[in-house]
Order: sequence, then C-alpha cells, then structure tokens
Amino acid sequence: MKIKGAILAAAVAAAASPVYADATQWSGLSFGATVSNARVSGGGQGSTNRLGLALRGGYNWAVGENLVVGAHANAMDLSGANGGRGGPNIRRIYDVRLQVGYTLGNGLLYAGIGAAQGAMGAAGNRHDGSVVAFGFQSPMIDHVDFQVEVASYHFQSGGGGGAGPGGGNPQSMMLTVGFVYRH
Repeated sequence: MKIKGAILAAAVAAAASPVYADATQWSGLSFGATVSNARVSGGGQGSTNRLGLALRGGYNWAVGENLVVGAHANAMDLSGANGGRGGPNIRRIYDVRLQVGYTLGNGLLYAGIGAAQGAMGAAGNRHDGSVVAFGFQSPMIDHVDFQVEVASYHFQSGGGGGAGPGGGNPQSMMLTVGFVYRH
C-alpha cells in the first residue's frame, strides 16, 4: 500500500506542476536507484512477493520535439531468494533494453523492450529471457527525477544456464519506484 501512495503522490505532483517538458530535457546520460515489489512465479514452484533493489543507467537521444529514444541497463538483487516461501529461486535479474518515450506535460511516458538474464539458485545459474516495461518519469528538482515503472520478465527454463527450476518458465512482474539523475 505504501508504494501505491508514493505513486499517487508523484502523479499528483506531476499533474500540478506548471512546467512543460520537451524532448531535449531528457537527452543525455542518466543513472539511478530503484526499489521494486517483484511477484516471482513459475517453474512449478508457486509464487511469492520479493523486495528488489536495483541500479540502472542509460542514454537518451531527443528525436523531434516530443520523442525520445534510448538504451538502458538494469541490475537488480531480489531479497528472500526462495527462503521456503514458494516461487522460483531468482536471485538477480539483469537487463538491457531499448526505450521509446514521449513527453507528456512535464514528464516522460516510456515503453521498453529488451533482453534479460536471471541468476537462479545458490549456484547462480543463468537463464536467458526478455523484458517489457512501461513507465513514467517526472522531474523533482534540477536533474533529479522520480520514476515509476511496471516491468514483466520471462525466462527460459534451462536457457543459458542448465536445467531450469521445475517444469515451467520462471517469471517476474515488478512495480518499481526510484530516482534518476539526468546529466
């Protein structure tokens, strides 16, 4: 419930701000830190919610007055790796993605798609996968933005790291909030 309150507060603040963004505001290098609520499921092992902490970075280019394209990477650590609570034992998630954004009011509405890799089990076996994400980024103070994102990760069972957990494909749906510094 705390995450929903933070998202609502950010949306109200973004909507109330008189500033209007153009695509050049979003051009350049960016990096940040996020917190996620990750719903991990699949692999024939049930499902569970986990806390995720991530670092991210990327670069955006303005393409016209309101359009932004970029390349971004994320590295996330998931807490409670299995811990007897159900769900596949996804310990870490890495992704590289291409994003397209559109300036909306004073913020940036974006979508991304890319390749992902999950580190599974105590040995950290790698499983290849994909990510699809949708998000909104809004300025808070000079060069610092609040970001909210929903991302869906799907991994192959056994892809790139040996036998997969259980009989199905591990996956994770995440709600992420964080801060991004734009340079």
